[in-house]
Amino acid sequence: MGFSEKYLNHDEVLVLDLHPHWWRFVKPYIVFMATLAGIAYSKRIPNEFLADLALIISQVLTALGVINMVAQIVIWNRTHFVLTSQRVIFQSGVLIRKRVEISLHKINLVTFHQSLFERMLNTGDIFIESGAEYGQESFHDVRDPRQVQALIHQWMHTYSAGEDFQDQ
Repeated sequence: MGFSEKYLNHDEVLVLDLHPHWWRFVKPYIVFMATLAGIAYSKRIPNEFLADLALIISQVLTALGVINMVAQIVIWNRTHFVLTSQRVIFQSGVLIRKRVEISLHKINLVTFHQSLFERMLNTGDIFIESGAEYGQESFHDVRDPRQVQALIHQWMHTYSAGEDFQDQ
């Protein structure tokens, strides 16, 4: 599900709409697979009581793992990093919504950070310093942060030059 364009101004253009990087699913997946391995291993325990206990515990943990995976998918689906012709928007939350909007003309500095591992996955963190109330905002697990930084700079230049956004 994409970012709803009903939140955009009449002359605003949607440039970029990103969900967090798929890397967020690795940890819940590993936990889920470990619980499935626990179910398989519980059948090898020679003591019947301990085997039944291990099976019950593994089944409960597997059910929790499935619930966690579904929750992560829903959270991922409801998290957006959006660049428009006028602002940067970060929106997240399912039941409780958090939304940060930074006007392009208020942005002072855009930086990103990638560890070596994040470079291999093409993910990283974006930091936007602005003249707004909070000063600096950080956005984690952004796909291709170098490209996102370049797009923000490009649109900041376009916005400050006052060019016609419909031609972009």
